Amino acid sequence: MKKRRSKVILFTAVLALFLSAILTVSAYTGVKPKKISRIGTAARTVMVGDEFELKVKIKPVYADDDYLRWKIVSGKDVIRFDDYDTYDDEADFRALKAGTAKVRCYIKGKETSTKINFTIKVKKPTSADQTITRVGPATQLAEAYDDIELEVKKKGGIAESQLEWSIADTDILQFDEWKHTGHEMEFRTLKPGTTTVTCQIKGTSKKVTFTVKVLAYYDD
Repeated sequence: MKKRRSKVILFTAVLALFLSAILTVSAYTGVKPKKISRIGTAARTVMVGDEFELKVKIKPVYADDDYLRWKIVSGKDVIRFDDYDTYDDEADFRALKAGTAKVRCYIKGKETSTKINFTIKVKKPTSADQTITRVGPATQLAEAYDDIELEVKKKGGIAESQLEWSIADTDILQFDEWKHTGHEMEFRTLKPGTTTVTCQIKGTSKKVTFTVKVLAYYDD
C-alpha cells in the first residue's frame, strides 16, 4: 500500500511540474491572447489630479500580455498616461482637468474585434472631495537606528505639496530627508520609545496619525 501511495504522489508531482513547464514555455514563446475582458466597471469617475489604474483580463491566462495595446481614444487633454508601459494588462493614468475621456485596450492587430472601452469622467474636486487615508497599520514597529517609511493614500486632486508631515518627538524619530511633504515619507529611528507621526492636508483639519514604536531590537 505504501509503495502504491508513493507512486501516486510521485505521479502527481511529475504532472504538476509538466504543467508548470508548459505554462512557462507558452509565456516565453509569446502566445497571443484570444480574448480580453474588463476588470471593474466600464465607467469611472475620478478627480482632477488623481492617479488611477485600468485593468483587463486575458484568455488564455498564460498568454503574453505584451500583445495588448492601450490608447486614449478621446480626451487626451483630460487624462494622460502616467508612464510609458502601455503594453500590459493594466495601465496607469493621471487626470488633468474636468471633462470626459475614452480609453481603449485591444489585442495587437485586432482593434476592431477585440477591444475593451472605458469611459472616464473627471470632476473638479471640492474641499469635501479631498481625503487622505492611512496605508498600512496605525501602529508601526521599527528597530532603533534603522529606516522606516510611512505612506498615505490621497483622493480629490491633492497635490504632493499639500501633504505635510510632522513628528511629535524628534528625539525618537527624525526625517530622513529635508522635504517634509508628499504622500510617502522616510524616517530614521534614533532610540527606543514611542511617538506619533501626523500627515495633514495643509490649511485643513484633515489628517491621519501613525503611532511609531521604536524597539531596541525588532525581529520582523
